[in-house]
Amino acid sequence: MAALVLAVGVACARGQGLPEDTAPPRLPLDLPGDPPRTEGRKPRVLVVTTGPAGQIGHALFVDAFQVALTREHPGVVVEVDALDNGRVTNALDEAALRGWLVRKYRKSRYDAVVISGATWTHFLVSALAEIWPGQPVLFSGPDPALLPVIQHAAQASALLVPERTASTLALLPQLLPGTRRLVVLGTDVAGSPYHPSLPTLLRNLAPRLQVEDLTGLPQTALAPVLARQAPGTAALLILAATDRDGRRYEVASLVREAAAHLPVLSDVTTVMGHGALGGPMLDIGDIGRQTAAKVGRLLSGDQAAWRQPEVLPLPPLVLDWRQAQQWGVDLAHLPVGTQLLHRPPSMWESHGGTILAGLAVLTLQSTIIVVLLAERRRRRQAQQEAHTRLLQVARMNRIGSLGELSASLAHELNQPLAAIQANAEAGQLQLRRHGTAATELPEILQAIGHENARAAGIIRRLRALVEKRPLAMAPMDLAPLAEETCALLAGTARQRSVTLLLERDTPSPQVLGDPVALQQVLLNLLLNALEACAGQPAAQVRLSLARAPGGGLQVDVQDNGPGVPEALRDCVLEPFFTTKDQGVGVGLSVCRGILEAHYSTLVLVPAGASPGAHFSFTLRPAEKTTTDDSQP
Repeated sequence: MAALVLAVGVACARGQGLPEDTAPPRLPLDLPGDPPRTEGRKPRVLVVTTGPAGQIGHALFVDAFQVALTREHPGVVVEVDALDNGRVTNALDEAALRGWLVRKYRKSRYDAVVISGATWTHFLVSALAEIWPGQPVLFSGPDPALLPVIQHAAQASALLVPERTASTLALLPQLLPGTRRLVVLGTDVAGSPYHPSLPTLLRNLAPRLQVEDLTGLPQTALAPVLARQAPGTAALLILAATDRDGRRYEVASLVREAAAHLPVLSDVTTVMGHGALGGPMLDIGDIGRQTAAKVGRLLSGDQAAWRQPEVLPLPPLVLDWRQAQQWGVDLAHLPVGTQLLHRPPSMWESHGGTILAGLAVLTLQSTIIVVLLAERRRRRQAQQEAHTRLLQVARMNRIGSLGELSASLAHELNQPLAAIQANAEAGQLQLRRHGTAATELPEILQAIGHENARAAGIIRRLRALVEKRPLAMAPMDLAPLAEETCALLAGTARQRSVTLLLERDTPSPQVLGDPVALQQVLLNLLLNALEACAGQPAAQVRLSLARAPGGGLQVDVQDNGPGVPEALRDCVLEPFFTTKDQGVGVGLSVCRGILEAHYSTLVLVPAGASPGAHFSFTLRPAEKTTTDDSQP
């Protein structure tokens, strides 16, 4: 950043001139990070602030101007001077000031001179040729009404600030529709260079509003006047520099005193935050940057852009949200682009990230739930389809088992049929010998009926094995079913020279199951065992029913055949796996599926000291209930 040379200028005292050789000292300030100063020619720019000394707006303007200009032209040297209008009050003072300025700058040559503010516009325009002869001068910040005055100087250009007071007054009915009276505060409007059109604007308000001009009134006298204002009164604060006696206003205190009783409209940026409602606010820093841009074009050699006067756009409406709430301003119908200061952040502004994260999590959770529900539905459908297929395969397996049961079935049916035949012959003999008076005839007929019922039961059980039906879970005693199954397989066991044993606890506990499905499990396991140990010396198959330690019934089927090879133990229960030449490999997988439907598991017990295969499963007791939803 280039060195900032601060020229501290003190205007002449009232009615007194300065000696010709007297000049304020120049203090070169090397800011942090500045390169060492060189003797080479660098562009020089002078900034002269006008108006009451000590205003914060001067510092804001100068800082923004210097930062913007030195960014574009790093080698430029900026000097700052100030003219305090409070020190000059008559023609003699102006003449003395003119002579002092001529002597002060007669040996200086600037590439550009910037006059900030409008207080000294008429005076400086008339003296430009003497103070800065042949040097380009830019007036920054005057009202457009002063443009004709500025254009009298051939070396001058202008960056004009739009007149905001008319816009402020035009917003009054929209912001405060109940306003019937307006008081005007600040520096005396008579002859004010900052608000040349204000007297005309106030006169035009007279038909609609009662206007009271309090400009220039000492601050000590304002407090009681403001306190007695009637409801429906608003205040307009223009530039508050000095009162009519030359005493400076304490602007922040003045605004707070007025805002305690009235809504305060203003276009002065520095009053925001002290109680003013707001108005069209110019950004003083932005004026400094725009001024630097125009000077930069001059330093770059663009004379045409320099000579062309420019008018800044009308600034947006700026309101203090707290004051708007206090005075009942309808925020829903504000002009587009209105800025609200000190507005508490909304829930979205304060926690937008958290809300978005929560919505993302909620969306993710909802998606997961929907996916899980869809997956659950597909799983239920798959389970239902698998259950249906299991029933179909089980039925086909039962039908296939009839071939292996043919010898047992022939034996079982042959006994009642032979008994029926013998009883029928005995009955005929009795009729031939004794006629209808035979006393043994009722017993013979009863025996025929018994054997017929026995044959019918065998056929009924066969039909139950092959018919298509769903699982029907109910409390049952497995012992009678085991005895019946062993009776069905007795013929097969004799044909294969295998001893079939049934061992059971008495009494046998009640279990929850489907009789037909469980009988199929027993048939498959026993048939496999009979086939496996056929041809073995002292072949034996044992069916054991015992009370399980945790309740329920443990069922074991064990033979003394060659057993299951270790390499095949993990796949023996898989569908379509078989070691038989004529087998299809569905018997054990059907058994496993039926037992899973009974909340049980078919286990191939690890080989021990005894030879053969050992299958086991446990049925839960009838009193222990469950639901399909609780099962995977």
